[in-house]
Amino acid sequence: MSLEPWKNDPNFTQSELWQAVFASKNLGVFWKDRDRRFLGVNDYFLSYYDLELADVLGKTDEEMGWNEQVDRFKNIEEKVLEDGQGQITWGTTVARGKSRTIIAYKEAIYRERQIVGLLGFFSDVSQQQDRLDELSKEARWDSLTMLKNRWALEQADLTGQELILMIVDIDYFKQVNDTYGHQAGDEALKLVAEALKQEFGDQYCYRYGGDEFLVVGPVSQKDLREKFQAVQKALQDRQIFGKKVPLSLSGGYVQAVPQNEQDLDAMLQRADQYLYQSKEQGRKCLTGEN
Repeated sequence: MSLEPWKNDPNFTQSELWQAVFASKNLGVFWKDRDRRFLGVNDYFLSYYDLELADVLGKTDEEMGWNEQVDRFKNIEEKVLEDGQGQITWGTTVARGKSRTIIAYKEAIYRERQIVGLLGFFSDVSQQQDRLDELSKEARWDSLTMLKNRWALEQADLTGQELILMIVDIDYFKQVNDTYGHQAGDEALKLVAEALKQEFGDQYCYRYGGDEFLVVGPVSQKDLREKFQAVQKALQDRQIFGKKVPLSLSGGYVQAVPQNEQDLDAMLQRADQYLYQSKEQGRKCLTGEN
């Protein structure tokens, strides 16, 4: 924190600046000794945790038991006390019986060029974090089909277990758009998504892009083929906006135990090759590794 702007201001001394910081209504201030034990806190800190000063003095965070990521906060403070570099961190704490998200900044305190403790500030960012969590969740879902999207697939941990990966697309989807209109095409995508969720469960289904869909999960080849046929049957003779629209799928699949992202990419490429084999064989079928 720089105090330079106040050096030549006779109306606002350095002491008054620190008084304003400690009297803050939305900033927790605290200072600790070399053993990370509290030497003091401001009024907001006590109000935030609903404590008295005597409850805090001489205690460590671990003894207070309020931080949910104990090691994260502890390691940051130990680093500040070791090398003197200020550190910013965030995590969750329990205040007044509720889990809250805070962001904290901690800086070393020196006496005669020796680190004797640390000074810290924290601010509650729970509302901002809740909104970020909402946005993150929204970003993982395709707004049209309400299936998980490609970004959700990239974030999923799918390694180290046997999986079947199936990629499907809608046969002659361009003709559906050209003949019945793009709104009908959107409805067709929704119908396919619903049929896939019905058979495989929405936790395993993704909209990969355009009219391509993925199913990724611990499904046997026998079950995969049976469920694929059930999806085909569910799409037969469906009506969209009162008109009979023929819908069918072509698909390709592989089965493997991916160990890393490169293995998953290779599975996708092989499944895509099998998809094109299905198209070459007349569409409306599923091809894969036996």
